[in-house]
Amino acid sequence: MKKALTLAMFFLQGTLAMAQWSTDPSENSFIMGTLKDISFPKIAMTPQGSYYISGWKEILNPDTSYNFWLQHISPDGYPLWGPDGIRISNQPCRTWLSDYSLESDAAGNAVIAFEDMRGGADASQVVAYSVAPDGSAVWNPNGVFIYTDPMDSVNSYSPILGFTNSGNRLIAWDAGGYFGTDTTNWKSFIRIQKLSPSGALLWSEPIMVPDVDSTARFPKLFPVGADDFILCWQRRISTEIVGLGQQYWTYIYAQRFNSAGSTVWPEKAKICELTADSAQYLPEYFQIHPVQDPQQGLFISWFDDRYASNYWNIYAQHLDTAGNLQWPLNGIAVSTVNYGYNRVEPMMAYDSVSKDLYVVWDEDKPSGGLSRIGLVGQRFGEDGTRKWGDLGKVLVDYIMDTAWYVLTLKMTPSHDFILFGDRAYREIIGPDTVRFDQLFAMRIDPAGNSVWSPSHVLLATTQGTKYYPDITDLNNEMYVVSWGENRDAAFNPVGSVYAQNLKLDGNLGPVGIIPPESNVDTHVAVYPNPSHDQSWIQFSEAVSGKVEVSLFDPMGHEIRSFIQPPDFLKNSVLLDAKGLSAGIYYIRIQHDQQITTVKWIITREE
Repeated sequence: MKKALTLAMFFLQGTLAMAQWSTDPSENSFIMGTLKDISFPKIAMTPQGSYYISGWKEILNPDTSYNFWLQHISPDGYPLWGPDGIRISNQPCRTWLSDYSLESDAAGNAVIAFEDMRGGADASQVVAYSVAPDGSAVWNPNGVFIYTDPMDSVNSYSPILGFTNSGNRLIAWDAGGYFGTDTTNWKSFIRIQKLSPSGALLWSEPIMVPDVDSTARFPKLFPVGADDFILCWQRRISTEIVGLGQQYWTYIYAQRFNSAGSTVWPEKAKICELTADSAQYLPEYFQIHPVQDPQQGLFISWFDDRYASNYWNIYAQHLDTAGNLQWPLNGIAVSTVNYGYNRVEPMMAYDSVSKDLYVVWDEDKPSGGLSRIGLVGQRFGEDGTRKWGDLGKVLVDYIMDTAWYVLTLKMTPSHDFILFGDRAYREIIGPDTVRFDQLFAMRIDPAGNSVWSPSHVLLATTQGTKYYPDITDLNNEMYVVSWGENRDAAFNPVGSVYAQNLKLDGNLGPVGIIPPESNVDTHVAVYPNPSHDQSWIQFSEAVSGKVEVSLFDPMGHEIRSFIQPPDFLKNSVLLDAKGLSAGIYYIRIQHDQQITTVKWIITREE
């Protein structure tokens, strides 16, 4: 029996070791995509400490199409739903993809919104799903139809999710098409619908954010008050001018809506409303990434060339919950020097203690006709004062033939921030020029200096292009990054999905989420493990006296315990998984004054 038990323990430990977060950035955790057929991955963190990772699986027969798949990851990086997760939808969709949204609610359910073509070939519709931690459907297994536009020519694109402070769900999306019989009058507007936690539509019709003479697009949602929300969006006007062709003007606005979907502010807030001449010099396509302050106001940043100098500069604005601008109209520049620098793609983080706003951007500093891209930051005080000088602080120096891109910023409990980025460079290998991507992170203190040594922590170093990197907030002293990558074809956005954790101290690898008083007892094993219904605690020899068993969740909270009768003489104890979601658990077994903790994995039955 001891030999058999030892062998079982060997295989168990080997399986679990592969599931732990890797300490090696060249050997990241495989999440899904065994056939290298996943596109557009996203990640969402649950309040319970696990993660959902989603993606579109490419279906090549008969025509290129996509099914939507979802994977559930334990806090220590173990995929819980098999090698590719579970299929959420196989409804008809386009042969090309627009953006979608993945979030987690307070109960730890995944909430997803995307568009498909199940309503017919003329136009797309938005649908939403909610999936429990065990993989079962919380709402209708076929999803909740959010809206079918009465105008057949109107398509729905890129839905995003939001939550109100009362727990209701919000879904906003771009809707574009021709109005009435005028097939030359193509417009885009924004629709918003509200759902209850049970998936019921709370508004009889979605609210609509139109501009009759222009396009409204790229919505962003933020909770405020009990059940209100703030919408931030872009307005774009286009006009054909003889001799110049199609001309565009872009503006950025915000508005607050109440629980019923009615506007709260008398007028929309004008985040960026430049004069007609200057408004032509915002980029044609760009995304804003606002962050909220503790009072639930917004900081918004963007880039434009308002002086027509052929150089982009970055601006920031602070908006309170009453719709008042806290900084001057059209924002404050991160630098007073416009000429000679191209500053784009800003990301922000806000320190609620110092009340400072950090902005980091990609900066191109041309030299001799060649491009050099580095990462530069600025620290704004509460009143908009630039604390890192008129040029900002260089965080990653300009290097020829190497481009550095900021992905996001995350504030830490120590009131510094972590910069997640992508280093892109090319190497000549044989007859080919190959692009490499390295995902990395830096921890920056309030003075703009690196906290870690060396300053860069590499997260992914394999050869190839990293597509759609996505980063969670801090949980259990770590962040998790997911991305798509085809390690057999570097420039192919369809591939597999990988993930890597990063701890606050700059290290990668296991986080050791176990309850206290843990010892190793080679005379105790749990089998089968993983299991989807029940397992046995097996002792290598008969035990006498009481056996106390306690079950803990990944965060160390006790969720179940029992004691076997003192006259129990068998050498195994039954563990029933009924009522438990798929995930990682820890079993503490106490007998004969010995305490042993064993990891127990519950999977979803296929």
